[in-house]
Amino acid sequence: DSDKPIFLGAEDGTSELAVARFPEPRSWRDVLEAVRVLHEDAHDFRTLVLDTLDWAEPLCWRHICAGATKKNGDPIKDIEDFGFGAGFRIAIDEWRVLLARLDALRAKREMHVILLAHSQIRAFKNPIGEDYDRYELKIHSKAAGLIKGWCETVLFAQYETFAVEDKKTKRAKGVSSGLRIVQT
Repeated sequence: DSDKPIFLGAEDGTSELAVARFPEPRSWRDVLEAVRVLHEDAHDFRTLVLDTLDWAEPLCWRHICAGATKKNGDPIKDIEDFGFGAGFRIAIDEWRVLLARLDALRAKREMHVILLAHSQIRAFKNPIGEDYDRYELKIHSKAAGLIKGWCETVLFAQYETFAVEDKKTKRAKGVSSGLRIVQT
């Protein structure tokens, strides 16, 4: 149910839509503050739509890096500067903070929460057969696992696409019908 939504758009995906929205967050604190406002202040919104996780993730990473230093005292400028995988493990704690606040929002205000993300194709090492490519969230795999585990329902939307052979080149190309398909 997406009754009376308000969008928290880390990207400008709703600029052409007549919907309620928070100002575009410029920091991770802005993301958390928007959730706090919905939790604490009076309003009649019934659904929060975070659009999108992959645009919010760099805000999280910048928040973690701000003020952090390497062992030699040099500033940490990038999430990978923490060392092999360490920055991404730290980011998980920040995602947990956000998810806990979303849980509190659902409990207190009985709001629905919709988290949107883009997808990307990644190779999957199949332990019981041939490897293959599959769609995954376009965020770090540790964050994706945490968030997918938190969600009640994970849906995948795509345009209906058919492979059609080009008569001149004899190569297949994707052609969309324009219809959107949602899969579970």
